[in-house]
Amino acid sequence: AITIEAGKVKIRDCTVQASADRSIGILVVNYNSEPSIKNTQIHQCKGNGLVIENQGRGKYAYNSIFDNVAFGIVCRGEVRPQVKHNKVFENGYSGLMICEDSKGIYTGNEVYQNRQHGIIIEKNAKPVCKLNNVYKNGKCGILVQGQGLGKLANNHVFMNTETGVELRKA
Repeated sequence: AITIEAGKVKIRDCTVQASADRSIGILVVNYNSEPSIKNTQIHQCKGNGLVIENQGRGKYAYNSIFDNVAFGIVCRGEVRPQVKHNKVFENGYSGLMICEDSKGIYTGNEVYQNRQHGIIIEKNAKPVCKLNNVYKNGKCGILVQGQGLGKLANNHVFMNTETGVELRKA
């Protein structure tokens, strides 16, 4: 597993796995962290694949994040990442969780075949999600709940087990 606490680290063309119980593949913490992660596989982690938290930023592009026990990507704690052109699939919970006052741009991603929801937006998150393909997830394609906000534009949401886009009060 990799933890990034500060700096503009570049990770390219790697394979990341985390086999310890509840391990995270890549953890990006604090406002001084602004990594660039590209063309990397993050998979078979015993917890979440990629976690960006505590005002972390950075660019995450053309990665494959799959087959993790929990979430593929979690963005929490006022983060502002650029998450573009990733494949997030076959994770044990949902593909992408954006919560706790987080923002950021999430565009051109393929989010599919996750056990629960494709994308969850909650707890005062305000992301911009556009041009994503969200399909064949076990529950909703995109779930907005618990004071989640943000902008959804030109996403292709189809063939999810429950609703395509669902807005819930709690």
